[in-house]
Amino acid sequence: MNDVIVAPFVISHTHPAMPGHFPGAPVVPAVLILEAVADLLSLHAGVTAVTEVSRAKFLSILKPDERVNVTIKQKEASAYSFLCEKEDGTKIVAGELIAGDNCHV
Repeated sequence: MNDVIVAPFVISHTHPAMPGHFPGAPVVPAVLILEAVADLLSLHAGVTAVTEVSRAKFLSILKPDERVNVTIKQKEASAYSFLCEKEDGTKIVAGELIAGDNCHV
């Protein structure tokens, strides 16, 4: 893996979670944002599982169909920091996660 991944994602208004979150004023659920970050880490770095989100600070609301740019930086062998921003530079969430071979619940 390169030390930095930069990639976009969009959560569509047609996603099954959107009608209930919230009717008339849709907001992308935080778990979908974190899932997108984990998916990008898997796609670009071959990470098979995120075992821990050690820190996540949500800074603004994301609406469906808004494009998000994610920057993921490898800090240590299995530790990564990430930042999600809208195209206008508005920060959505910043945090850190730990990757591993399987998830322990």
